[in-house]
Amino acid sequence: MPGCPYCGADNPPGADFCSLCLARLSAPVAGAGSMVQADTTPLPTGRPPAVPPASATPASPAAPSYVSPADFHAVAREANAGGRVAAGGKAVAHGGRVTDARTLAAAPLPRALSRRSTTDIVLLVLKNSLLVFVLLFVASFCISLFLVGAIFSGSESGFYIGLGLQFAAEALLIIWGGYRTSMEAMERNRGWMYGVGCVAGVVFFWQPLVAFILSLFLTGRPILPQTFSLVGIMVVILLLLPLGALGGWLAEKRYMG
Repeated sequence: MPGCPYCGADNPPGADFCSLCLARLSAPVAGAGSMVQADTTPLPTGRPPAVPPASATPASPAAPSYVSPADFHAVAREANAGGRVAAGGKAVAHGGRVTDARTLAAAPLPRALSRRSTTDIVLLVLKNSLLVFVLLFVASFCISLFLVGAIFSGSESGFYIGLGLQFAAEALLIIWGGYRTSMEAMERNRGWMYGVGCVAGVVFFWQPLVAFILSLFLTGRPILPQTFSLVGIMVVILLLLPLGALGGWLAEKRYMG
């Protein structure tokens, strides 16, 4: 059984690619029509032998670049899910599908994507933070109905269950918002920053803006939310921002390694 020159794994005879690291084991074989047979017919004395033209000999194709197993599995998994290949064999948003190891092994990996502009970053953070804000509002409204029912029914356990659901929903949505923002940004070593930016957009932009508009419309004077109190700021710094950073970091590790 031939051994792979890259990883040393044994492979069945005649295999074109290594079954472990997917490296090419043999160079592509030219078609039968491209082979030139030497003329062995004896020639008359004094006549020079015929020399085939140089263009008749096919040039050997360049060997494809080696693709590591981690790059192959990451690209195949993400591209089949709808991703575009980025630096290092990772994926970021593309419509093609990778179904053949030969195709991937023969294709060079593209260069890294250019960094996003400041405008793109701001729009991305505002978009995802608005989505998280809306989901938080819907979840809080539904849980508030549950809490009101528990209060009127005199169920103390139901009240504490509602509070637990409120905290759990808020934490999960904050982590999800950081994860989604970092996943769409796809910038190495900046995932946690996008997660923090998403949380900051929810807490310091959308919540004050909506509170200002509603209070001005209902009472005629602006009212800031409780987030800007000392306790609210401590909760944001010690709890919400770390949760957003965690979501962004998880997305970076998931999609960029």
